[in-house]
Amino acid sequence: MRSRRRTYIFLSTLVGLALAGLIVVQVAYLDHAYDREFRIFSQNVNGVLHSITRRLETREAWVIVNNFVADSSGTSGGMTTTFRVGGNDILARDERIIKISDPVTGTDSIKVWINSTLTDHGETKTIADHATEPGQSATRFIKIMLVDTAGHSADTTICSHVIEDSDRSLPAIVPDSIPFLERRYIIEKVLEDMSGMGTARATDRIEPAWLDSIMTITLSDAGINTEYAYGIASNNGDSLIFAAPEEYGDKLSESEFRTRLFPHDLVARDDELLLYFPDQSSYLLGRESAFLILALLSIILLAGCYIFVIRTLWRQKRFSRQLIDFINNMTHEFKTPVSTIAIVGENLGAKQGSIDTERLANYARILKQESGRMKRQVEKILEMAALEEGDFNLDASPVDLHALLMSAVEGVSMRIEPLGGKIETAFATGTAMIEADPTHLGNVFHNLLDNAAKYTVGPPHIVISTSDEGDEMVVTIKDNGIGIKNEDLRHIFDRYFRISTGDLHDVKGFGLGLSYVRLIVEAHGGSIIVSSSQGKGSSFRINLPKRFQSKAGGAST
Repeated sequence: MRSRRRTYIFLSTLVGLALAGLIVVQVAYLDHAYDREFRIFSQNVNGVLHSITRRLETREAWVIVNNFVADSSGTSGGMTTTFRVGGNDILARDERIIKISDPVTGTDSIKVWINSTLTDHGETKTIADHATEPGQSATRFIKIMLVDTAGHSADTTICSHVIEDSDRSLPAIVPDSIPFLERRYIIEKVLEDMSGMGTARATDRIEPAWLDSIMTITLSDAGINTEYAYGIASNNGDSLIFAAPEEYGDKLSESEFRTRLFPHDLVARDDELLLYFPDQSSYLLGRESAFLILALLSIILLAGCYIFVIRTLWRQKRFSRQLIDFINNMTHEFKTPVSTIAIVGENLGAKQGSIDTERLANYARILKQESGRMKRQVEKILEMAALEEGDFNLDASPVDLHALLMSAVEGVSMRIEPLGGKIETAFATGTAMIEADPTHLGNVFHNLLDNAAKYTVGPPHIVISTSDEGDEMVVTIKDNGIGIKNEDLRHIFDRYFRISTGDLHDVKGFGLGLSYVRLIVEAHGGSIIVSSSQGKGSSFRINLPKRFQSKAGGAST
């Protein structure tokens, strides 16, 4: 037995270690998968932040250029352009009004007609073929300069030489391309304006509505579809100056997802764009939900199989021990009648022809009594086997419950009265008729009363009470016996189970009595509940339906 116990412990430990190893591997793999998903998520979020930053810079540059062009076109005066294609033909003829820097009279306006011609080398040359200075005829130095609409002069000289003309017709050669210089001037002005933007606050340079829109679009394009919060912080993130929604301000300050705003400014501020995801963990787990569910199911299945195997092993171990106890007890129970029959047989053989009639009758009575005892034990074992298989019939008929109880009381009273014990009854008033098999139900009551008288260390005191609860009759049997341990309480209705008393043969029986009681009660459609404390006795409560309701395969005949 000791070696078998060690085998059970070894197998249980081995299977447990294998299960623990599998669970550790599964958990480690899940943790690795989560880390991998987090890294991918972080890369995507950082990519979103950089993309938004680039879009902010691009949009700012576009706004500056668009505003400059719009302002210029609004004050540049009229322009008429005609096109013809071919050889050295004029490609464009523009009439423009530009400013003149005059050292004598100051700055004034002058009309210049510009011809653009196509050379043999495929290049465009622009010349001012006619210029008119209003109100002046003197020879003077004239410097023609391109200026913006606000009146600030550029640094590009278009034409500078002496013009002599008595009729105020001023031929002039323009050595550079005016359209090219205009584009160059626009670019220079845009760069100048953009360089000055670096000192402005980020909140003054960004439209909140546009930022919210581009944030949603960029995150969606990156496949990040979860709740988010964003904000703008200054001083390397130490001071939060904007948050949406505002309740996530503290979380945004601690967020690891951040990037510098307008990183290409010449005079850069320390403003940062921040991102925070309130449901980040659940979102990442959700992306791995299929694998996570599969892994958890695998772990649960493995754990369930382990528990089932261990419980089966220990149940088999306990059943094996109970079966051995049953065989030992059965051997002990049969030993006395077999020994008695053997002694009677020896006496009859030794005294053949010299036995008187009275002694022969006494031997016959002993043989009948002991053989009957053996027969009852065998029938009890066979009956329990039939009950376990559900192969039995219940002969249900109207029965007086109180009469059955009193019959059982009479059978047990003769055992407890010599011990100074007593049985009290507290039956419900009125009739207690139920449909039941009187033989089997009578055996149930007899077994319970017999156990109450058997498992006690003092004078037995048994109380039997009944109550009518509508469709059921309730029978309660209380005793002042030794009680039942908590660890034994859940096994007392198991087949072959006997309460340990320290001596294998201290208590008679096969451990079939209470198992039989439960089977018969359930076969009648009832239930039995036991409550007990060690040293304080036990209480059995039996609920029996008034109308027969078979639940255990038994049939009414």
